[in-house]
Amino acid sequence: MQKPISWFWVVFALIIFWPVGLILLFKRLSTDRTATFSCGKRLNVVAIVLFIIGGLIIISGTHVIGVLFILGGLVVFRSARKSTAQGNRYRQYVDLVVNQKQRFIPNIASIMRLSNQMVTLELTKMINEGFFVGARIDRATNEIVLMPHPSMMPHHGMPMGVAPAPVSMERVVVCDGCGANNRVFGPTGECEYCGSPLQ
Repeated sequence: MQKPISWFWVVFALIIFWPVGLILLFKRLSTDRTATFSCGKRLNVVAIVLFIIGGLIIISGTHVIGVLFILGGLVVFRSARKSTAQGNRYRQYVDLVVNQKQRFIPNIASIMRLSNQMVTLELTKMINEGFFVGARIDRATNEIVLMPHPSMMPHHGMPMGVAPAPVSMERVVVCDGCGANNRVFGPTGECEYCGSPLQ
């Protein structure tokens, strides 16, 4: 995936000219899995800033521009609510599929109180966005099938002639971003599911 756009430029564009900011925001979200779980809070802050700027501009006498900023704040606030809801659902999917090892889609749908079709659609979207690398939806058994991630293998990327790390170095680390339990071999790692750094 391409390098995500800096959050500085996304927020800057949202404040200066929010339509461009929204375009940059959606581009950022499409290239950064970790943003899925924290974007809602950031957008709420941006929406509040837009409301304040719009209010100050209206007080100063420039009503049209002030109203545009307030409308921009409403659009960003609505995007924040959608982003937060999606992030919460994605975190729940990760918890069910990875931590609780629920793979049967009807069971996942029942727990989340969603339709089978919706769960299949969102799990497929998560697979396409890189949350479950190498996974697939098995239509015959109606379940998600996970494959082990290469970066989580104990000998991944070891140069020839270098002894592998002892098995005792393996530990389970809970990701602060998506909440997934990750097997880490060494002092640091990267979340297999959302790409957040692990300590």
